[in-house]
Amino acid sequence: MYVVPSTEYLHTVNDEGRHYTVCLLEKKCSCGRFQIDELPCPHAWDVLKSKFLMPEDYCSNYYKPKSVVMTYEVLVYPLPDRKEWNIPAHVADEVVLPPKWKTKEEA
Repeated sequence: MYVVPSTEYLHTVNDEGRHYTVCLLEKKCSCGRFQIDELPCPHAWDVLKSKFLMPEDYCSNYYKPKSVVMTYEVLVYPLPDRKEWNIPAHVADEVVLPPKWKTKEEA
């Protein structure tokens, strides 16, 4: 892969004959992975390396140690045995039907 800068934040990355546009300012890549995963995709990674920028500055806070530690701050209490559950009658009588639409995998 090689990187061609267009502006300070906009770059074109050539990856084996395919061209991808990376915008560091908006944390987006035309491949779609940068904005979906909120982590630098391989194209963004090459841009960051070429500019000597820190990849962790372009990751979502959800992936940073502070957020991971916060995930485990809230206590989670296990449910008692199913036989001991106190389910209100209006909930127990509720009929739950399968979805009307099929997913792509089921089609």
